Amino acid sequence: MKQRQHSQKLILGGEVHNSTASSIAYMEEKVWDKIDKVAINTLLIPIYWELIEPQPNQFDFSLIDSHLENAAEKKIDVIFLWFGLWKNGLSTYVPEWIKTDPKYFRIEDSAGNKMNSYSPLCQDVIAQAHSAFAAICDYLGSHPLRAFIRMVQIENEIGSLGTSRDHSSAAEKVYQMALPQEIRNLYPGAKQWSEVPFGDEVFMAYHYAAEIQDYAKIARKRLALPLFTNVWLKKPDRRPGEYPSGGAVSTTWQVWKVIASQLDFIAPDIYEEEIKPIIAEYGNDQPLLIPETRIDKRYISNLFYAFGQGAIGYSPFGIEDLLTDDTSQDYRFLSQLGLAKDAFDSSDTLPHLNQGYRIIAALEPLLQDQEAQIFSFKKEGAQNQIVYENGQDRWAVKLFSRDKMINSAGLIIKHKEYYYLTGANFALDLQAQQGSNPLGILSLEEGGLQDGQWRTNRRLNGDEAYFPFIGEDFKILRMRLYSY
Repeated sequence: MKQRQHSQKLILGGEVHNSTASSIAYMEEKVWDKIDKVAINTLLIPIYWELIEPQPNQFDFSLIDSHLENAAEKKIDVIFLWFGLWKNGLSTYVPEWIKTDPKYFRIEDSAGNKMNSYSPLCQDVIAQAHSAFAAICDYLGSHPLRAFIRMVQIENEIGSLGTSRDHSSAAEKVYQMALPQEIRNLYPGAKQWSEVPFGDEVFMAYHYAAEIQDYAKIARKRLALPLFTNVWLKKPDRRPGEYPSGGAVSTTWQVWKVIASQLDFIAPDIYEEEIKPIIAEYGNDQPLLIPETRIDKRYISNLFYAFGQGAIGYSPFGIEDLLTDDTSQDYRFLSQLGLAKDAFDSSDTLPHLNQGYRIIAALEPLLQDQEAQIFSFKKEGAQNQIVYENGQDRWAVKLFSRDKMINSAGLIIKHKEYYYLTGANFALDLQAQQGSNPLGILSLEEGGLQDGQWRTNRRLNGDEAYFPFIGEDFKILRMRLYSY
């Protein structure tokens, strides 16, 4: 059972595509003019170094102004995503005057080939990035609409692509030095980087995390906002460098927690079908935000599992795809990133996302109530049943989704004498796990919560109560039990 440890408004979010927010006109046409159709309360929006500082020390904050003005008009919060020095393992968002200056050196592989990513050992380029970020934080901190800024993400899916570690001359020199004390504390038996388990990744993680720590210190002096970075997750069949080496994945997680301690949390981008281990790892001892996740109808039910596990926010990627009839986008290139194109199929997702978000918003008082017992579940693999038990009652939950159906997932909240049930494609079998005293239904209602008060739409009995179930249409059931 999960009990929430925070009391802030839950983030019912959506992230726009990488380039959508680069134009005021495009953003207004594709997002702001239509966003009322999506039941979100928070929009995740990139802000780009190359557009904010097109010339050294010459800043253009017009995009930020437009985003905040539109957010205020729509009464939507924003989370700004700093696309600065590193994004998805590359350095494509740095200004042109950085890209064309050879003094800013790049990561090199073991053969001396330069990568399209600046080295975390290049202090000159890091100083420029920090200077730009400080100017942005100063601007955000004094902005008249700053109340609409919920959080700031520092960089995006950081790490090194194309090589497991930096082999530039500067990096090689540092690699041969004695281990930093923090690394010796984490790996007591190691005396040099080559003796550290997953040494290449840990080397990169140490230096990336140190720069993110400096970023966070800059922001702390200027902003009273939560700060985080996100992670491109490690896949079992991918080697470091095939995913961004040095990001806060399972092999480097402890390094990031120690070195980047100024961050409030580290957020996983989750596109996998099986998410339980990921949520268990990243939600264990820190707030859990999922800033990017799949937008397909089949797995939109993951939101119930995530919020039931204590997530503070959930955000499908490419939210504007829900607002267009154009389904011609070609996502075959995603296979090169280890992502299934099905995860980006937004067909028929909107009504289900909206209903799911409305249900979570209605249940938020219960999700925040420390007296509530919260249990969430989802079908993974061939699983077709789980057992619910709270020390008093015990029954089976049948998971009946298959093929292209919305994946079985849901929430069971016990509060006082009531059970609140929501989710998709599951049914309760109260007799399957009975003890000496069989369970019966005292009352079963379909309805909703408004301002924390239950409103009954209809009372269920007969066939509708024999196996209490929720199908493809998300809803809330309220149930009381008795034993006989």
